[in-house]
Amino acid sequence: MRFYNATKRGIDILVSSAVILLLLSWLIPIIGLIIKLDSKGPVFFVQSRDGKNKKPFYCLKFRTMKPSWTAHLVQAKENDDRITRIGMFLRKSHLDELPQFINIFLGDMTLIGPRPHMHRDTSYYGQLIENHDDRLLVTPGFTGLAQINDLCGNTGELMEMKHRVKLDRFYAANQSVLLDAYILYKSSVIAFRKVKTFVNDPSVAETVNKPKRRFFGKGHLKRVA
Repeated sequence: MRFYNATKRGIDILVSSAVILLLLSWLIPIIGLIIKLDSKGPVFFVQSRDGKNKKPFYCLKFRTMKPSWTAHLVQAKENDDRITRIGMFLRKSHLDELPQFINIFLGDMTLIGPRPHMHRDTSYYGQLIENHDDRLLVTPGFTGLAQINDLCGNTGELMEMKHRVKLDRFYAANQSVLLDAYILYKSSVIAFRKVKTFVNDPSVAETVNKPKRRFFGKGHLKRVA
């Protein structure tokens, strides 16, 4: 496990450094200017979220909504009137998440792992879902097993969150280089398809959000209830 953790951290530093230097170094000024011209408020949305073992950290995103006290209490939904014009583009293209490579470089996040939730959701779902906090035994990630199974974004139903938490717990119990490689590959394929769809198809939501085949572990992998 020490070798795995050291290897994973090394890859995190290498990849995040490359993204920060080669992409964010010029993308932040451009997107930042567009955000400022589109609406009043800061360039970044900074939110305290739960990290490994519930240690809080400040998660970075490009701001996609109008400044509001509800941003830290209520998740954004489709056609949310708080979302700005440029914010809609950033969210659909997932460019709003790119500043989190800074979190990865700092060690608050990793490339592969359960997505970090805001404190309110951790507290709320922790009371409703058995063994919910098992997902917090590992460092939160930029993408994870739940995300490649289309369990991401706003959660409208408890059963959907239970499925997401089950996959997060499965990952926490079965971390490995092979599983990380599988998730990274699937995430890359999905991201490429979404970008291609976004560029070529005006009805992005209908195409991107179509049901996907879900992954569940078998064989020697540790099962979770």
